[in-house]
Amino acid sequence: MEDQLIQFDGLYCCIEKPDNPEGYIHNSIYRFYPDGTVIHVCISEGYDRTGYFPNGGWFDKDSDKPILKGKYTLKGNKITLHYKEGRKKAEYEGEVFDGYINIFNKKYVYMNFDQIPKNT
Repeated sequence: MEDQLIQFDGLYCCIEKPDNPEGYIHNSIYRFYPDGTVIHVCISEGYDRTGYFPNGGWFDKDSDKPILKGKYTLKGNKITLHYKEGRKKAEYEGEVFDGYINIFNKKYVYMNFDQIPKNT
């Protein structure tokens, strides 16, 4: 089964450290479900890593948080993400590898739920 390339018990994260005077880190995070659903969350946090890392209900399919929800298709190791909200549509392509996904030449590293930072 092709879906075995994608892990479902965690998140794929790309953490960028942009060169900005505010010192914010940009987290871009994906969660995949076996039924073809994908949830994407982007959030910034302070450079000292004291900001909020989304977890818990953020990645539930029925979340009321500011998420982008869509569908994905997988052919071999090629993945396509499909989003539609109202009249807006977007489609992104990437590749799935062991332990990470590459989308837009950015590496999204897989972390299972036990590895995800806990908010205090």
